[in-house]
Amino acid sequence: MQLDEDIESVLNILKKLPFITNRTAQKILFFLLKHRGSYTLELIKSLETLLSIRECKMCNMPSRSELCNICSSQKRNDKELIIVEDFPDLFTIEQMGEYNGKYFILNKKLDIKNGIGPSDLGIEKLIEVIKNRGVEQVIFAFDQSPEMEATKGLIIERLRPLNINIFTIAVGIPFGSEVEFSDKRTLRYALLNKIKIE
Repeated sequence: MQLDEDIESVLNILKKLPFITNRTAQKILFFLLKHRGSYTLELIKSLETLLSIRECKMCNMPSRSELCNICSSQKRNDKELIIVEDFPDLFTIEQMGEYNGKYFILNKKLDIKNGIGPSDLGIEKLIEVIKNRGVEQVIFAFDQSPEMEATKGLIIERLRPLNINIFTIAVGIPFGSEVEFSDKRTLRYALLNKIKIE
């Protein structure tokens, strides 16, 4: 069946979303068409607010303000910092409700083949944040992959002169798996049994 050109365009955009199959994209499209006077309008307005989202100037988390809710909180521990690859990892750790420190999101990993080198990782910004906050303990909460291991090694070498305690989460996250998809019990174990890097 040949769809209207505008409808086909929306369908193609939905298909670009990760984890969405062609069949699921069609179901979403039909739902949006059916409810275009109510839910679809609400969704459009909600999505438009994402255009005003920027990155927190301290941790790189998506935020409407210069500082995100975590970085601006006086109740969070400035002395402890978890470094994660991206926002979904931070979100997963926050859902546990047990960590009270702050974060730094890299948003990138070392990937020479795709043109991402050491200078692209924002390490200078990370060091500045650590110094300004007086961070005493850094914890790497990275996926167990060769790229993230290489990224971690590079950052550790840059952090050593700061004389801070450096940890990595324990082996509760299997090699090749992702922090984002770890269950709460496994992630809690990995954080509680973090390993100090000498």
